[in-house]
Amino acid sequence: MQISVFEHQVIRIGMEWSGQVFTARQYRALVRYQSHLNHHWYQILSDGIRFRHYVGVLQVGNLTIEVLPKTENAAPEIWRKVLLDMLHIAGVLKVETAGPTGLGIRPNFLLDYYFDHFLEKLNSLLYGGLVRKYRSLNQNETAWKGQLDFQKQIQHNVVHQERFFVRRNHFDYVHPANQILYEALRILPRLTDNLILRNKAHRLEKAFPVLPAWSFSEKEFRNILNDKTFTKYRSALELAYLIIKNFQPDIRTGRHHVLAILFDMNQLFEIFIYQQLVKLKRPEIAVFRQIQRPFWLNRKIRPDIFIKTKKAQFILDTKWKVLSEGKPSIEDLKQIFVYNQYFAADKGILIYPGVGKTKEFESSTPYHPLPNGAKPGYCEIRFVDVLKNNKLNLNIGKEILNL
Repeated sequence: MQISVFEHQVIRIGMEWSGQVFTARQYRALVRYQSHLNHHWYQILSDGIRFRHYVGVLQVGNLTIEVLPKTENAAPEIWRKVLLDMLHIAGVLKVETAGPTGLGIRPNFLLDYYFDHFLEKLNSLLYGGLVRKYRSLNQNETAWKGQLDFQKQIQHNVVHQERFFVRRNHFDYVHPANQILYEALRILPRLTDNLILRNKAHRLEKAFPVLPAWSFSEKEFRNILNDKTFTKYRSALELAYLIIKNFQPDIRTGRHHVLAILFDMNQLFEIFIYQQLVKLKRPEIAVFRQIQRPFWLNRKIRPDIFIKTKKAQFILDTKWKVLSEGKPSIEDLKQIFVYNQYFAADKGILIYPGVGKTKEFESSTPYHPLPNGAKPGYCEIRFVDVLKNNKLNLNIGKEILNL
């Protein structure tokens, strides 16, 4: 069962899509999932779910909910391709081709891409040879190998003198990095109905050494990522972490596991704009992202994008929201005002996705004069076309610089 929705859309218990109904059991699984992970990807209503500005895919048992971005009227298949392109350009999803063979851009394409990418990385690691490490073993054995633990020998083997409780180092594949990959590999076939991916996962599992399960914290995972021994593991580990930590078996029902791969469209829009500006490589223009300045006590402020030229400095603050009347909120105006002051910018520009006739409201207006003659600065409102001819607008950086 597959449902395609857009940002901020609501699905309610009993609503029907192509003969399939969103059930109360699926609703309760999503409620428990949010409570368990304490996230804010969607809003819980009394009888349904309201999606926020997070896009991607939610899987609840046999139900796949695809959440697509939307600022302009375009079909879901167009927004799927746009989302895929944005993720690729932002470096969130690295794909070299239009899609893995046999997968296509169907409603749960995002899961398929991530799963296929993980399996390809894992296949490369297996082909190149997994890392083995020494680990300390303390156990009973039938042969004396290593150092005898006298205290444990007396405790365990008084009546079994043919055994030896020893301490020794063993060189094998049992270490956290391999265990994380193995756990994700075992989970994956339960999360997809794509036979190509299932068969690939089963083949890799047979080639992988059987390892014990290991429960890890985010801190332990970061330590593994920072270990230079596992540099070649990095991409595969990040994908494995995504699968393991965003997968939540529903123990109460035994049926409705939940998996979420969702992205904040505000961040994705910001990174996309930044990447489009940087790729122009104009030597007279320096483009920075998320530079920070002290603001209050230990707090800092970070505008999305800071542009510096020989003659002027500009702050760009991207906002993934539709302004139906072309008027920004007072919070947005205050924010860009503060950025102007702290970064000595000549102009602050609020950038929104353009819809309909919003470009008629574009303006460049100074703030009202400040007391004691302080420089108020300018606030500019600009709307950009995310789509051009039903494709992602790859000239958006040039259009912004031309302002």
